[in-house]
Amino acid sequence: MNSSIAAEILTKQTGLFARLQRGENLPPFPAGVREADRLLLQLGDWLWSTSGHDIDPAEKSLHGDCILATVLYDSGGHTAVIRDLAAALPHPPIALWLTMAHPSALTMKRSSVARAGMVGKTRFFPGHKALGCARQMVAALARLRPERLFLLHHPEDCIAVVVAVAARAMGTTIVLLHHADRTPSVGIFLPDLTIVDLNSRCAAFTRNSLGLGSALLPLSCPDPGKRDYPFLSDGSLITALSGSAKKVAAIASPAYPDLVTSVLLSTGGRHVHIGPLPAGMLRNISGALQKKGLSAESFVHVPKTTSLEAAFRLYSIDLMINTYPRGGAKTAVESMASGVPMLWNSPDPGLDRMRLQMKYPQAPFWRNLDELKQLLQGIDREWLIQQSMAAREWYEQKHHPKLWVDFFSMKQFPTTAELIDNHHPEPEAAKELAEELRQRQSPIRRQWHSGHRFHAAEITVETALWTLWPPLASLLRGKPLGYRSIHIG
Repeated sequence: MNSSIAAEILTKQTGLFARLQRGENLPPFPAGVREADRLLLQLGDWLWSTSGHDIDPAEKSLHGDCILATVLYDSGGHTAVIRDLAAALPHPPIALWLTMAHPSALTMKRSSVARAGMVGKTRFFPGHKALGCARQMVAALARLRPERLFLLHHPEDCIAVVVAVAARAMGTTIVLLHHADRTPSVGIFLPDLTIVDLNSRCAAFTRNSLGLGSALLPLSCPDPGKRDYPFLSDGSLITALSGSAKKVAAIASPAYPDLVTSVLLSTGGRHVHIGPLPAGMLRNISGALQKKGLSAESFVHVPKTTSLEAAFRLYSIDLMINTYPRGGAKTAVESMASGVPMLWNSPDPGLDRMRLQMKYPQAPFWRNLDELKQLLQGIDREWLIQQSMAAREWYEQKHHPKLWVDFFSMKQFPTTAELIDNHHPEPEAAKELAEELRQRQSPIRRQWHSGHRFHAAEITVETALWTLWPPLASLLRGKPLGYRSIHIG
């Protein structure tokens, strides 16, 4: 291997995984590409071997924990997970490093760095120059010599994976917090990788479809304390939904403006949206309110808040509607922590294991607008109090930060099999899912012509998803560094 080949590998792999992230026809499953990870493994080992003259002697002992990510955000769950991890480790992390290998790095704000809670320990690297960035990070990592390296990289960030491989060669333990639970993630097939899945569905796929061992650690959030402000303080129901523009703009029926007006017509109260919304979406909501004869004041937009709990308290939120249409895991945990009841959406029974896996057991869900209206019209103060207690109790049992502290203090993390019964809301459903995956895995082998060569591809998918092949083939066709196997969990 030489620098030219190494640079091409990084460019091609990053391009592949970026396309896989945008593959709208791909199923929402965690996945990986074995041969891509094998290439990056070779690259990382080569980079470590060629950097030997630039690093400290190997006798220097390993110490402390380093977190390696791509970029940070001032909203959403990803950066909050980094903050939660830092707070749960036995000792404060010695560093938070960012590859900046993502277009969003160009617009990253100072407030994003502050939100992660490690301003003085955060270091930025030039991710737009892939190989140079990797070299610089490997040399710096060799001087830092952490005992553990925690990966929270974006699923297409190949630089982070190469750096992790070099750290592995140094003797560092690599721990992947597998937060990309709906898309293919680069690096998941690295050898000697400790995988920590953050929800039970992802853990089931990792273990039973990808064939990898993983530990299950459900998402957490800081404990805001029990709810101490009343319900229905405004005389009518105040609902809220928290989510980014990307999430609420996803294609769904009903569209978000129609959902807002349906909620308001059913409650006669107010609806608060917490999170950024584009001007076009706000205009559509305003138009929908006017068309239904609802006042503009019945919809409140809160583009930014210091925390969800602060917004809940400030606007006296009575009821959350989980992030529409696909759900928000971190939002759900923070709502439970604050004792705010939540309604969940799953439009079809076939989606229940994905859409409802994180709800507390007593939480109701709706499949269509008629069911939602019926639920909203039956809510009173007593129902809200009972739901609040149930949500808070579930948070304390399954999502409290003390569970993260206990987990990361262990020398060896438990496996999914040991933890799944203790953390899944419906243990039997988790077992059924694992068995279903084992029974329904089927290899599909096709060939397509690329230049003067034929490439064979093998995809492991559920039988019902065999139609996945055409869009996936179009994503991979013509790649000089193409792969013989793509593994979709």
